Amino acid sequence: PTKEPTKAPQIQGAEKAAPARPNIACGKGGRNNWILKFPDSWSDQRLHDLAKKFRTMDKYVGHPSQRGLSMLITWATQEELDAAIASIDGEGPVYIEQDQDLFAIPEAFFKEVEPFQQDKTISWGLDRIDNRGPLDGKYMMGGIDGGRGVHVYVLGTGIRTTHGQFGGRAIPTIEVLNSQVAECSSADPTCAWDEHGHGTHIAGTIGGSSYGVAQGAWLHSVKILADDGRGTFATFIQAIDWIIVKGDRPAIITAAVNGSLIAGESNAIKDAINKAIENNITVIVGAGNANTDACTSAPAFVETAITVAATTLQDTRSPFSNFGKCVDIFAPGSEIKSAHKSSDVAAAQVSGTSIAAAHVAGAAAHILSIWNTLSPAEVAKELLSASFQGVLSGSINGSPNKLLSVKTALGLQVINIGPGQPEPDKDNKQTILVFDNPRPSTFGKKCVEIPKGVRCAANAGDFPKRLGTDPFRDAFKITVEGSKVCAERTDDDEVGAHPPGVTEFKGSWSIDLTIVCHWKSTATMADKWKFTPIGSEAENNVCSGGYPTDRKGTYYALYENVSSVDACQDICTAHRGCRGISMLPGSKCEVWTKDVSSYMRLPENAKPANDVRCLRLIGRGSPGKGMIRMASAPSMCLEVRRFEGAGADDKSLPANLLGLMKCDDSSEYQQFSWAGVGNIALSSSAGNCLTYTELPSQFNETSSLTLAPCRENSLSQQFSFLGSGLIRWVGKSQDDCLNVKSGLLGLRNDSLVEIARCDRTLPSMQFFY
Repeated sequence: PTKEPTKAPQIQGAEKAAPARPNIACGKGGRNNWILKFPDSWSDQRLHDLAKKFRTMDKYVGHPSQRGLSMLITWATQEELDAAIASIDGEGPVYIEQDQDLFAIPEAFFKEVEPFQQDKTISWGLDRIDNRGPLDGKYMMGGIDGGRGVHVYVLGTGIRTTHGQFGGRAIPTIEVLNSQVAECSSADPTCAWDEHGHGTHIAGTIGGSSYGVAQGAWLHSVKILADDGRGTFATFIQAIDWIIVKGDRPAIITAAVNGSLIAGESNAIKDAINKAIENNITVIVGAGNANTDACTSAPAFVETAITVAATTLQDTRSPFSNFGKCVDIFAPGSEIKSAHKSSDVAAAQVSGTSIAAAHVAGAAAHILSIWNTLSPAEVAKELLSASFQGVLSGSINGSPNKLLSVKTALGLQVINIGPGQPEPDKDNKQTILVFDNPRPSTFGKKCVEIPKGVRCAANAGDFPKRLGTDPFRDAFKITVEGSKVCAERTDDDEVGAHPPGVTEFKGSWSIDLTIVCHWKSTATMADKWKFTPIGSEAENNVCSGGYPTDRKGTYYALYENVSSVDACQDICTAHRGCRGISMLPGSKCEVWTKDVSSYMRLPENAKPANDVRCLRLIGRGSPGKGMIRMASAPSMCLEVRRFEGAGADDKSLPANLLGLMKCDDSSEYQQFSWAGVGNIALSSSAGNCLTYTELPSQFNETSSLTLAPCRENSLSQQFSFLGSGLIRWVGKSQDDCLNVKSGLLGLRNDSLVEIARCDRTLPSMQFFY
């Protein structure tokens, strides 16, 4: 057959390579790293066949047959490049680019600060994006459900994945520091490890347990920059190809990198990002820290990516932030507190547009955790339409006046009702708040105006649903009366719950009551909800029916004045995390936001208060099976073991206690299965589960876990585990967790798992599998 002439490709960078990249030798005597883009019709095999024509081992072949990039990256001389292209039958490369330098976006400010354990204040950036009004020291979207199930790939210097802020959710994923992609073992924290600090801070801002926007998201360490913060366009492209082909979904890519300002627009960078978006991966990038036009920076110039500029505490553009028409949105980026790479508890304040982009990535994770079928364009639309508009002052130089709002993007509205207020005593029928110096006042009900279109659940005042912390475990009744929402407290006082100096506290409150209501959602959602009517058919699986006390929980919302089942279903569709509905007499709609497996029946002989025949386990969980590793030491695993050494023969010490040992795939005592919310069983020992136990006084009166026969209704065997983070013992309360501690028994090699008060910031309480 006659060989068709190959169309001459567009070669970018060859003639101008010397001024653009002075460190790369040009001309016939030097070797350059080339990025060759081929038509998408090319196959993996065809690219591999062409790659064989280059004698170097430093080359990367894309994966167009697997919806990845149709690109070949190789080191070659000009003569080798010309010869390889001339050998192609048919259509050749669309263009050829010379590789260019890529850097971590340089930090405009850095200061190591006290970690969260000492300084409990949240980042002002979190405070800013949840409310249009003044900062209040709160972040309403905090919690382990934020971003749950979403995979955020952090492209940069790597992540200190063992940091206590991540609780096993930060995963060593890949290293791309040359022409090869090295895949990491999730149990090897040295892979894709951060020695620079940039990536760890960004990951903490995206999803840290105290500093993060989406505190339940998976965080993937993708190291494309060396420890000095330097990389190339090629490493960026290789990482994106790998994520497209092998990455988990739903996915977000955030790239804390910046190309040379004189590099101009790179078609290779643009095509790589566009291919990721074509594969339903949202891409978020920083605008750059050069106080210039963001369109001159790569990858900020790419139109389909969400490009983020930075703001200050005063709602002005950060003085270092790039600007202009390539910017899509602003987010907090000046002196933001987050995790630092120097230790597993370290923190630092950092400024930069990459930090601003991290806030937006966290907000996108929130959105995708609720509506995981949204396209990148729909995610961007949600973020931009829900932003605080017109709030930025000063010069923004042609950028859109839009500031990130995670709350509005999720259709939520914070309503501050505040403390109860005194009213005239009417016939002494209302309850009385009595101080040490008696000052009778009548309290009971308080109403405030709400925006038009806001819907509030009748149980929005329940303890698990209120914002902030307060001592009142009982509920406030919430009603919507015209344009107002009202709170009323009529239940009895709890012992020890009243403020100092108060001897009696009934039917009232002094706390700053804040609740969360919902806007009607504007997102286009696929109809994948599971509508499970609650009633007699499900009576054996879920606490429901006529047991009002059971409805005081995190996973239940009650809406009043709902006309029909269809209207109730509409509420469910718009409600975050809805799993099922039911209608009650009196036009009341129940929305259940947890699967029925999270509830348990009590034994028939149990006689709980108020004749409640079933118990809600307040916990979040996902079922799983395997070895449970310690997040801060992934080579160490939970193991049921008998402690050796002095005192091991003491008959008062249980035979099998849960401890920590070096991971061993062959050990049957390290293999567990768990229900998500319920039992944790030893896989090799059928019918035996981890059980709460109190050790005798000679062992420091420690509470630990031993192995005992599984009992479906035993509260001592009820735990919640999401697969990463805290493992809670929920048989008693939400406040107790597994904690690894040494020296409790005074024995040799006794890293024992104790039961202690939960603290998400402690590395010793963080696990994953």
